[in-house]
Amino acid sequence: MAERIVSPGVFTREQDLSYLTPAPAEVSTAVVGPAVKGPIDIPTIVRSYSEYVSIFGDRFLSGSDYYQHLSSVSAEKYFEQGGTSLLMTRVVEPSDTWAAAESAVVAGETVGGSISTATADLAASILTSDFGTVTDHELKFTHSGETYRFIFSDPTLGIPVDQSPIFFIETAATAVGAITNLSSSFNSNLGLSLELIYGGTGTSVDINSTVAGITYEGLEVKVAEGAAEELVGTLAGGTNVSAPSTFFTLETLGKGEIFNSSGSVQDDGSVDAGTVDNFRVELRDVDSDLGVFDIYIRRGDDTDKTPIFLETYSNVNLDPNSENYIAAVIGDTHYALNAEGDAVQEYGEYPNRSRLVRVQSVNVQQPDYFDNSGKPKAAFAADLDVLAGAEGVIPFISGQGSIAPAGAKFLHEINGDDTEGIEALAGDVPGYSNAVKVLNNTEGYRFDVLVTPGLNQQQHATTVGKYLDLVQERGDSIYILDTVPYGAAVGDAVVEAKELNSSYAATYWPWVKVQTQGIGKQIWSPASVVMPGVYAFSDSVAASWFAPAGMVRGGIPGVLRAERKLSKTDRDSLYSAKVNPLATFPGTGVVAYGQKTLQTKPSALDRVNVRRLLITLKRFIGNQANNLVFEQNSIATRNRFLAAVNPYLDIVVQREGLYAFRVVMDDINNPADVVDRNMLVGQIYIQPTKTAEFIVLDFVVEPTGARFEV
Repeated sequence: MAERIVSPGVFTREQDLSYLTPAPAEVSTAVVGPAVKGPIDIPTIVRSYSEYVSIFGDRFLSGSDYYQHLSSVSAEKYFEQGGTSLLMTRVVEPSDTWAAAESAVVAGETVGGSISTATADLAASILTSDFGTVTDHELKFTHSGETYRFIFSDPTLGIPVDQSPIFFIETAATAVGAITNLSSSFNSNLGLSLELIYGGTGTSVDINSTVAGITYEGLEVKVAEGAAEELVGTLAGGTNVSAPSTFFTLETLGKGEIFNSSGSVQDDGSVDAGTVDNFRVELRDVDSDLGVFDIYIRRGDDTDKTPIFLETYSNVNLDPNSENYIAAVIGDTHYALNAEGDAVQEYGEYPNRSRLVRVQSVNVQQPDYFDNSGKPKAAFAADLDVLAGAEGVIPFISGQGSIAPAGAKFLHEINGDDTEGIEALAGDVPGYSNAVKVLNNTEGYRFDVLVTPGLNQQQHATTVGKYLDLVQERGDSIYILDTVPYGAAVGDAVVEAKELNSSYAATYWPWVKVQTQGIGKQIWSPASVVMPGVYAFSDSVAASWFAPAGMVRGGIPGVLRAERKLSKTDRDSLYSAKVNPLATFPGTGVVAYGQKTLQTKPSALDRVNVRRLLITLKRFIGNQANNLVFEQNSIATRNRFLAAVNPYLDIVVQREGLYAFRVVMDDINNPADVVDRNMLVGQIYIQPTKTAEFIVLDFVVEPTGARFEV
C-alpha cells in the first residue's frame, strides 16, 4: 500500500517489474500424421515416448506383418534426442466412419412391466383446499421398514418425541403447489422416483411410480395432524421383467475398431480378443454402506494374475453432488471440430483426468446418498447391491474405423495414391485438411517445429502447400518438409526444392534407415522423421539460434545409414538448390550438413539459425508486449517494456545469438499523432550472428631458411 504524504519526511516506494520477465514459454515440435489410436484432429501434448504410446500407440498389424506409422517413429526419435514436449495431431481417412469404443457397466434387473400405484383418500383426515398452505400439515411414508415424516414449515408443537427422520417442507399458496413441494422433497431425500398428483378439488391424491416394476410395492402412505395419523394408501400393482440395467458407460477418447476388445472373458480374467492397443474396465469393491466402488482401466491383453493397470480410480460414486462423482473423477469431456472444421469445440461438464477414457453417461444417479440421520437411502443402497453383481472385467466394444484398409501403403511404400492408409487425390490428401485448420490457432497451440512425415512435395504438393502457408501465417515456427519419396534421385530433390520459396521451411535429403522400438525392425524413413530430434538436441546443448548442423550438433545417432552416400558434387548440387544434405562421413556417421531455409532470395533469413532466432525473439518480446495492452501510453509503460527486453537481448548477445541490438520506444517513434490513435510503437534493431559454413585454410609453403614471426 502506498504511504500517505501529509507531513514532511522520507518516503520509500517500490516499482515491481518482475511480472514482466517470465521465462520464455516452453514450445514443442508438432507432428501431424496417422496413428494407431488416440483423439482424431485434436492436437494433444505428450511429454515422453511412453506417454505417446499409451495415447497414440506404436505398432499395428496389417495383413501378416507389423508396421509403424512414420509419425510414431518421428516421436520416438525426437524423445531419444532429448526432446521434452511434442504436439501430436492424429489424422485419418475422412471417408471412413470413425467411432469410439464403449464399455457399459450393466447389472441386475431393471424395472419393467407395470408400475406401482396408490390412491390416497385424505378426506377423513386433513386434505382440504388449504392443505400445505399453513403449518403443521404432515404426511408419513413407510418404506423398507423405516418411517419418514414430512411436515410443512416449522412445527408449532416442537420436535416430535420419536426419532423418525423428519423433513420440513415449504408451504405453498395452493394445495396443488404444496403437493408439488412434498413430491420433490421425499424423492430427493429418500432417493425415490414417485409422482404425486392432486387436481386441486376432491379428496384424493394419486401416487404413481415413475418407473415400472415392484420396487415401490408396499410403500405405505399415512396422513397426520399432530398425534393423529391414518393409513390412506399402499402402493401395489407393479410387475418386473428381467432385463439388464446400465449403471454408467465409459467410452474411449480415441476412435477406431482397434479399441475393441470384444470376446468372452476367460477364467483367468483375460479377454480372448484383447490386445495391447485396447482397454477394458474392471469394477471392484462395491460398498453399499459407503456408497462407493473402484474402477480400474486395464490393458486389453492382460490377465487377472498379471494385470496391467493403466489407470485407477478409487472410492468413486454415483452421487452428482459429491466430489467423488464418477464423471467428476474420470471426466466426461469430449472434443469435436466445429462445422467449419477450423476450431475444436469442448463438450461436457467435467474436465478429463483420464488420458484414455471418459464417462459417456451415468444412467443411475444417487444424489445425496445418505439421509439426514447419516444412513444410506434404502433405494440407493439396494441399487449398489445390484451393481456389486457386475464386479469383474468388462471389455470395450463398438469402435469403428480401420487404420489399415485394403490397399494401404506404409513406410517407404507410400505413393501419390495412398499414404499410410489415407487416400491422396491429385496431390491433395484430404485427411490432413482439418489438422492444418485447427493448428492455425496460434493462441491455442504453440510450437517451434512442424513436421508431416508421410507427405512429400513431389506426390502431395497441394497438402504440403497448405502446411507451408500455415507456418508463414503463424510466423512462429519452421516447417521441416520432405520433397521426394523413397528411391528418388538427387535431381528429383533439386527440382522439387526449386519450386518452393519460404524462410519458414527447410528440407533435408536423402531418406535414412533407422531402428525402431515399436516393431523392432530397421526401416527407411524421410529426413523429417529424424530432424526434429536434431533440432531438440541442438537446443539442449546450445540455443535455438545455433545451427542444428555439422559435426558438433548435427549428428543423428539413431540413423544406421543414408539411402545414398552423397559425394561432394551431390552436396554442392543439393545445397545450391536449398536442400540440406544428410551427409555420411567415415567414423562419424550421418550428419545434417546444411542449414538453409527454402528462401530463394539471399539474405540472413535464408539460414535456419537466423529464422529460429527471429522466432525466439518475436515470441519472447511479443509476450512482453502483451502485458502493455490497455496500459497507459506513458513513459513509465515504455520503460517497463525496455527494462524487460534489453536484459533479455543482452543475454542473447552473450550467448552468441546477436552481434548487436537496439530497442527504441520513445517519443521519436511515438509522436502525438500515434498516441492519439491509441498506438504504442516499438522498434527492435538486431544484427544476427552468422555461422561459419565455409572454412578456408591457406597452407603456404616457404623456402628453407624463412623465419616465422611469432
